[in-house]
Amino acid sequence: MFFSRFTSPIHRLISYFGLDFIFVGKLGFTLSTFFLGIQFAVIWGGLMWLFYWSVNPIELSCQFVLSIAVGLLVGGWMTYTNSKYPDSNHHYF
Repeated sequence: MFFSRFTSPIHRLISYFGLDFIFVGKLGFTLSTFFLGIQFAVIWGGLMWLFYWSVNPIELSCQFVLSIAVGLLVGGWMTYTNSKYPDSNHHYF
């Protein structure tokens, strides 16, 4: 199975366990941004809490809002980049 350079770690894990899934590029811009953004928000928020927010605490609600905002921003950027260069992304599922 060939993965695009834009394939998320969650997609790789799902595929590794043999489960079928819809490639994010076929979901449309909004759903793709949301799906990739939530994945990034969880990973980034966890790492930020582990390495920074546990030492320099801020309010929990601020942590959630910041993680979701950064996640959706990066998810939108990943979706835009993936849709901007569709010919270089070959997927064999």
